[in-house]
Amino acid sequence: MFEYYFTTMKKIQFTCLLFIGLVNGTMAQQVLNQNFEQWDTIGDYTQPSSWFTLNQLTVLGFEAGTTLDTQSYSGNFAVRLETKTNGAFAVPGLLSTGPVLNPNLQPDFSGIWIPFNYKPDSVVCYVKAAPQANDSSVIAVQFTRWNQALSRTDTVGGGAFYASQTIDSFTRISFPVEYDLPFQPDTMMMIATSSASRTNPITGSWLVIDEVIFVYNQPTSLHVLNSSVTKLQVYPNPCSSNLHVNLGQTAPQNVKIINTLGQLVSEHFINAESIINVGLMQAGAYLLVCEDGSVARFVVQP
Repeated sequence: MFEYYFTTMKKIQFTCLLFIGLVNGTMAQQVLNQNFEQWDTIGDYTQPSSWFTLNQLTVLGFEAGTTLDTQSYSGNFAVRLETKTNGAFAVPGLLSTGPVLNPNLQPDFSGIWIPFNYKPDSVVCYVKAAPQANDSSVIAVQFTRWNQALSRTDTVGGGAFYASQTIDSFTRISFPVEYDLPFQPDTMMMIATSSASRTNPITGSWLVIDEVIFVYNQPTSLHVLNSSVTKLQVYPNPCSSNLHVNLGQTAPQNVKIINTLGQLVSEHFINAESIINVGLMQAGAYLLVCEDGSVARFVVQP
C-alpha cells in the first residue's frame, strides 16, 4: 500500500511497515521497543531491536535510511527515516513488521504480517517531519483476518497519518483505526516511510518517530462511513467505477487517495461535489485524505 521495486538498474520504490505485537495490561497489545531505546548492530549498520529496515541495501552503496536519532521525545533515542541515494536511485527510510527483502535483495512481503487479535481505537505517536516538495511521509496500520469459508484474507480495518508539510518539533499525532468488518483480526502490520510516493521518492525527505502506542478507549464496532460527525461523504461505497465525493460546504481543495499500505495512489483537485473514477484501481480499501484534514474510507470492488 505504501509497491516499491528494487533492481540495480531501475528506480527503487519500497513499501513501508512498522511493527506491533506485545501484550500489555488488560486485553491490549502494544508495540515492542516503542521508544526505540534498544538497537542491534548487524554487519556495518544498526537498526531498532524487534524492527526491520532496508539498511541491508548498504551493500549496494546506499546509505542506511533508518538511523538512531539522539534528539528524542522521551528516553535517549528516537528513530529517523530518511530517503537516501547511491547517486543514481533513491530509497526511502523504512520500518517493518518483518523482512521485506529476500536474500537476493528483491521485494518479498510474505513475512511482514504478525499475529494480532485486538482492535485498537487509534494509534498515537510523536513525530517530526520534513518531506521535500512533491513528496510526503506516512505512518499507517492495517488489520486482516483469514476467511476460511472463501479461502482468502479479508481486510478488517486500518488507518493512516499522512504528512505533506514540515513538522519542526515533536508533535503528538493520533489517527483513528476504522473498521469495515465486525470481526476480530488475526494479523496486522503498520507502515512508516519517509517517502510515500510510489514513483518518485525524493532524496532528503525525512520522518522522526518516537513512542508508538495503540489506544484502547472503548469496545470497537463496525466503522460507519459518512457519519454526521463529518461533512465529507463518499458514495457509493463499495464502489467499482465512479466515486462521488461531497465536501459539504467547504471550498474546492486537493485530495489524496492512499491505499492500505500507506502509498499515495493518486491526487485530485475537486469541487464541493465531484466524481473520481476508481475503475482502474485494484480492489481493496482506501483512504480519501482532504487538504483540510477530513478523511473518508472507501472500498473498491471488482
